[in-house]
Amino acid sequence: MDLFLNKYKKINAKNINMVPVVLNRDNKMKNNIILKKCKYIIDKQIKIRDFVNIIMKSYDDNKPNESFILFCQNTLINYNLTICDIYDKYKDKDDILNITYSKISSFGF
Repeated sequence: MDLFLNKYKKINAKNINMVPVVLNRDNKMKNNIILKKCKYIIDKQIKIRDFVNIIMKSYDDNKPNESFILFCQNTLINYNLTICDIYDKYKDKDDILNITYSKISSFGF
């Protein structure tokens, strides 16, 4: 984590529009996916729905009947908000946005 924070600080010194995001798997869900990449440094103006698309591109086994949901501090994230909106509200003491993710089956499949 220290390496991640150091990398973020270097990038943030050059461009203040970037924020660190760490994705944590929801261990309560059965058959939850394990992502290849869980640490991101992304632009504050990206919408959550666009961030989910970025995440899903890195996940190889995406099925059309599955939905990907994100939580911050046990609150479902609105996909129309920007990363900045979520970051300002939920960042931790280290200025990192920790997001919990989960996969659920949609449409009853």
